[in-house]
Amino acid sequence: MPTASRKIHIAFGVNEKYFYPMGVTITSIVENNRDEEFVFHIFSTELPPDQINKLEKLKKTYDFDYKTYKVDDGYLNKFKNLDCVGHLNAACFIRLLAPEAIALEHGRLLYLDSDIICDGNISELFDADLSGKPVGAIRDNALTDKVQSAKLGLPEGSYFNSGVLLIDTGKWKDLAITEATIAYVDKNPQLDFADQDALNAILIDQVMYLDSKWNYQINSKDIIRNNQVDIEIPRQAILIHFVSSIKPWHNIALPAAQRKFVHYKKSSPWRDIPQTTPNLPKVIRRACSNNLRSGKYIEAIRLYFLYLKSCLETGRAIK
Repeated sequence: MPTASRKIHIAFGVNEKYFYPMGVTITSIVENNRDEEFVFHIFSTELPPDQINKLEKLKKTYDFDYKTYKVDDGYLNKFKNLDCVGHLNAACFIRLLAPEAIALEHGRLLYLDSDIICDGNISELFDADLSGKPVGAIRDNALTDKVQSAKLGLPEGSYFNSGVLLIDTGKWKDLAITEATIAYVDKNPQLDFADQDALNAILIDQVMYLDSKWNYQINSKDIIRNNQVDIEIPRQAILIHFVSSIKPWHNIALPAAQRKFVHYKKSSPWRDIPQTTPNLPKVIRRACSNNLRSGKYIEAIRLYFLYLKSCLETGRAIK
């Protein structure tokens, strides 16, 4: 049984597609933090009974609490036609609801994207000193920071990734950050990263920057495009964030990413869901070529068959 004197509240914003990855994220958290007491707050456009049943099974194994919040489709519909949502998903705006909707006795809420794996203890993160700031966050990668800071008129080195946010909900509400973020997006519909850009713009000088181990970002697509076949995930990385369109539940993801995800999936009620192939034939073809050049012939053959499958499904010409 948990022995912690306080509860760690964690929020997720998902749609039906991301319920399964979120379940694996939760599994990885509770597996590595057995002495902590968790309450997971799940905001979703859909609450499928089969997914809720799996959550219940997980709860019986690890003893945590969770609450679900049905997000009205009308809330997301107003974002779907914005230019900045074209390459994202309107569900990313769900994260803005959590600090407003959850009444917390101690005021702290950890928001996590559902493409994150926890590989260690997170109590240190939840207890981090925010020095009176409403949000704790982790800087984005150097290239994204340079480009987005310039576009938004921010000091270089200040752009953060919104996939991990430690939120003082009282200060968030006092500063009306949800309303300000939505208003900023309404006035700037051509943002590159939707609410993430907006949060960066309105929270200038209001963010406590935290260690990168709390949001260690892996962009599999860029790594493959740079002709690499795999990476080594640092042992000190605790929250591992898979930020590109290639996710660790894809069978073309980097082997290290798949190993990390599958390790926790096997301990979850989602263990029988197979790895899937994304419709990214160009990237799959590049991954195949990378492995061929590196002498990994069996993996290259496997990826080539996945490339053929993706071409057939998308109607693209085989090259």
